[in-house]
Amino acid sequence: YVFGPERSGLTEEERSRASATLTLPTEASFPTMNLSHALAVILAVHRAFAGGGAAPDRDVELAPSREIEACIEHWDRALDSIGFYDTGHRQRSLRDWRRIVAGRPLSRREVAMLRGVANRILVSLRRRD
Repeated sequence: YVFGPERSGLTEEERSRASATLTLPTEASFPTMNLSHALAVILAVHRAFAGGGAAPDRDVELAPSREIEACIEHWDRALDSIGFYDTGHRQRSLRDWRRIVAGRPLSRREVAMLRGVANRILVSLRRRD
């Protein structure tokens, strides 16, 4: 878990790199929560619901964050090459793309497949030139 500052929470950039995010509701008259209290709430809920879902596949090796980030950079190059960012919203689009790709744990195989598609785009465009 990653917690942001009590006054402001996480930045959009920090949130875009998370596999999942959670917002704790607070009273409008006091919209912040002490970090130790937030941690206590999260741990209590986690403990209450632990084991309630499907067991993760222990044979699947999850991709480390550096590999996922490299995949996103690879896709950034591919999307730029096909003119995807011609609307002038590159940073917002890239942040949204990061949420799509990194919005759940990815296996190394899944990351390799995503990078393979991005690479095909780049290779195909080079062949045209």
